[in-house]
Order: sequence, then structure tokens, then C-alpha cells
Amino acid sequence: MLVRGQPVFDDEDRVTEWVGATIDITEHLHAEAQLARQARMLERTHDAIFLWELGGAIVYWNHGAELLYGYPAEQARGRISHELLQTFFPVADSHAFEGLLARDGEWTGELIHTTRDDRRVTVLSRHQLLREPDGRTYVLETSRDITDRKQLEREVMEQASQLRATFETIADAVFVYDTAGRAMQVNAAGRKLLALDALPSANGAGHVAQELGPQLELRGADGQSLAPEQCFPRAGWTRSAWQHQRCTDSRRSGRDHGSRPGDPRRD
Repeated sequence: MLVRGQPVFDDEDRVTEWVGATIDITEHLHAEAQLARQARMLERTHDAIFLWELGGAIVYWNHGAELLYGYPAEQARGRISHELLQTFFPVADSHAFEGLLARDGEWTGELIHTTRDDRRVTVLSRHQLLREPDGRTYVLETSRDITDRKQLEREVMEQASQLRATFETIADAVFVYDTAGRAMQVNAAGRKLLALDALPSANGAGHVAQELGPQLELRGADGQSLAPEQCFPRAGWTRSAWQHQRCTDSRRSGRDHGSRPGDPRRD
């Protein structure tokens, strides 16, 4: 309970009575405690979390933001976040971005920020619009550093591109099949060998061996014709069963290319 009182004086400045009020502030104290708990949680998270007024400055800056961007809270508060972090937006500029937020109420995507020591970081950022009863509008921005992940994705894409280029330039005909006998990839030499100027789909993918052309016939080590299910390893096969099963691709070119599925072939 909150008790407030005001003394009443007589003509000789003596207190004659007290006038006061008692106010139940239980809910108010509970609300303050909840806000304090939420503030502690925001400070403990590793994500960068800050609050800025729409069209205005930063009013809250958590410890995660200090660690990511290098600015202490006292230096960040009062600054325009877009200017402080030199934000690269997915739209024309900060005004267009704020207009998007005002219209949709939230936004999630990737942004590029600049830290205090001039490092550029890519963050996965979520913006949530908060409208206050007094008419002010704030934006709660939560960002997670994904710079390393983006770099890894670029490296994987580069390696995949190099592998595709290597696969295409191998002098021998190379066919990649799945366990159902469907061709997953056929390189340039393979397409030339089959005289396929235009494959049914990119690299012949998704087609069983016989669909790649009448030139292709699968044979076992004894020279007998095999169906795809006899040649290609299936789910449930043991390693020893797979290693003992061999196939031969016989083509009209007159050359026989013996292969064991999944193994490199050397003539």
C-alpha cells in the first residue's frame, strides 16, 4: 500500500489534523518487477537488441548490442541507429524502410551493419513495431550475427561451382546414378558419347539409364544384359553385396566401360 498524507495547520501554525490517502499499488509493483525481469533477460541474451523511436533515436541498447557493434549503451542512446550502424537496407533508403515498417508492423530479413571498428557484419534482423498509448511509436530491433554463416555459404557455393566445372571437363564419360538407376548427372563427354544434343532434362537428371538413349545397355561382368535394379545398389544392400556386383555400359561406339556403382573408373 502507498500512504500519502498532508498536515492541516491552524492560525498559529500548529498541526491540527492530517489529510491523506491510501493507494493499493500491488499491481503496479508486480508490473515493475516483471519489467525488471524482462530487462535482465534482455541483458543476458547474446542477440543484439535495441529500441528506437520510429523516425527518431535509440532509447535502449542491450549488452548483446554492445558486444556485437562495439558501442557502449551511453554512446548509442540518443543516436539514429541507421546512421550509427551505417545500415544497408533492402529498399531504397531508411525513409522507405520506416514506411514499410509503419505499413506492415514488422519486418524480418538480412541487413548489413558496420561496427565501431569498421567491420561489416551481416545480421538476421527482426523489427517489431510498438505503438504506445501516448501516440509515440517505437521499433524493437533484434539482430543475430550471421557473418560466418554467410561466408561459409559462399565458400560452399564456390566449391560446388568448381566441382561442376571439373565434372563437365573430365575427358571420360561420367554417369551418376541413384539407387533406383535414375541418372542424376551426365557430363559433357557422356552426352557426346550418347549423341544427345538435347537431354530430356538438365544433364539427363531423373531419367533411367535406357531413357538416355538406345546406345546405353547395362551388362554384368559375365556379359549378360542387366536391368537397372540388378546393377544399381538398392536400399538394404550390404557393402559386400554391392562390391561384388559389377556392371558394364555397352555403347555403339564399340567401347565397353566397366564400372562399379560409386567407384572411379580407370581404363
